[in-house]
Amino acid sequence: MLTFLSDYFEALKNVNNGNYGAAEQIFRGLVGQKPDDTNYLVHLAASILINGRDTMVEQNKVAGRMTPELRESFAEAERMLSRVIDLLSSKESKRRLVGAHINRSFARIMLGKQKGAIEDCEEALRVAPETKDAHLNKSKAEIELGAYFEALQSLQRYVELGGSTDFVIRDLALCYFRTGQITNAKDLLHGYLDRELVSEDITLAGLAVHVYDLACPR
Repeated sequence: MLTFLSDYFEALKNVNNGNYGAAEQIFRGLVGQKPDDTNYLVHLAASILINGRDTMVEQNKVAGRMTPELRESFAEAERMLSRVIDLLSSKESKRRLVGAHINRSFARIMLGKQKGAIEDCEEALRVAPETKDAHLNKSKAEIELGAYFEALQSLQRYVELGGSTDFVIRDLALCYFRTGQITNAKDLLHGYLDRELVSEDITLAGLAVHVYDLACPR
């Protein structure tokens, strides 16, 4: 028991320091010993997603051009989170369940499963309507599907709930352009971009990952 706690807190220390690679390895060991522990599973999946996201940014990749190894890591995270959701469905653990749906939406967007990602976000919002990250990921999936009106509504709700406009400014501008609101797009981009907005400006690196509280599970 002491060894589990020692490893667990060492992994959390790595998460707190932004060292997700080291955290992932420790959580893998913990999950290997306790494969149905939802606390270890959610932390491992979150670490995998953040490592994958950071790798894509470093390699300047987009979702459709990721390596097979990277795609498998996102698929692994999706499987883990599906297991977590199954295990938590009959329990009173709202915060963790919402986080699992948000993170699975991230994995599904990276795997091209946009409709499934939207379903995850909608389920998270059904349980906790004020969850801004669910609106953010929902907007990303909607943009990928070309549903720009819906994406604009999701982005606006994200900002209303306290999300940073600067974080989503290019997605907002794109949605304004695609929905015919050219003046709004130009006003938003004034002083921010000195070139015409193009589709390549959309970055999946802006997806939200829910990192669980750095405390013992409640």
